[in-house]
Amino acid sequence: MSNPRSCVGGFSIRPRTAGVHGILKRLFFLGAFTVAVATTGALAQSRVGRPAPDPELWAPLGLPRLKTKAQPGRAAAIPAGGYEINALTVTGEKDAADGVRVIERGTTRVLELDSAREWTRPLRQGGGEPWCVSFLLYASDSTVVAVGGAWLGVAASPISGGLQLMIGESVSGTVRWREAGIHVPVRRFGGANMVALPVLTVRLDQKAGTWDLYGGATQLADNIALTKTTGADANHGNFLVRAGKDRAWLCGLVQTGGNPLFDDANGNGIDDDFERVKKGGLLPASLTAAQRAEAAKEWRDLVRAERYEAWLIDAPRPD
Repeated sequence: MSNPRSCVGGFSIRPRTAGVHGILKRLFFLGAFTVAVATTGALAQSRVGRPAPDPELWAPLGLPRLKTKAQPGRAAAIPAGGYEINALTVTGEKDAADGVRVIERGTTRVLELDSAREWTRPLRQGGGEPWCVSFLLYASDSTVVAVGGAWLGVAASPISGGLQLMIGESVSGTVRWREAGIHVPVRRFGGANMVALPVLTVRLDQKAGTWDLYGGATQLADNIALTKTTGADANHGNFLVRAGKDRAWLCGLVQTGGNPLFDDANGNGIDDDFERVKKGGLLPASLTAAQRAEAAKEWRDLVRAERYEAWLIDAPRPD
């Protein structure tokens, strides 16, 4: 693939209530420099340094509010002090012996984990306010990610040749898995069978004891209870990746004090533009969980009906 703008991957969003043949196909292309996403979203920009194209269009992981210069009609940029980019480092000989290493794929710095190996780093705290953790992950079957009580996994998809994203819900102190509606074709990356997931953002609300999930700027799920487990899987205040049956690649990890995807002045995880246009103003904090869930669903349905636009990215391509 000599063309840097070639299509090298994608995923589809499948409504959980639909059958396999009723898939809502939304293809996101993961080329070296091009990606198609929801109108207000972005997928991938994993390089800590800036690529040669217009630096004002670059952002860590492509997150819209981390661009150097806000685009006309878009949310204001979060100042540099409002977010933290993880350098994706390893701890000397211990990590190397444990099957965790840093590699370069083209222009992308990648943290590579061998099968069943783990990498953990502390999360910043939100000071009682919601904060967001965004990451770009290439994963094999049975890979697990834990984000301070929010659990995600990758499992076999009913779509041939693919894997799907799973959400871990807290049930009586344990994790019960359900479909997230994201299905991705398996490709060969560095000799391993993996899927290139979209940039995922977990919005943690420790005060409410809940979390929300976004793929690009599209909300996939909201108001999920944070899991409070005991023992080895407690993952107290950490970000953890555990590789599955093959390897896992972590290609970027960013934590933000504000929402990196859109304006969210009232901190409810819903785009303020939607609230102003469709609800007549920002929704009050007094909303019940059920009322917030209803508003979030209406917003998700609206966003999923919008067109896509291209974003500059820097992400690993298949072999």
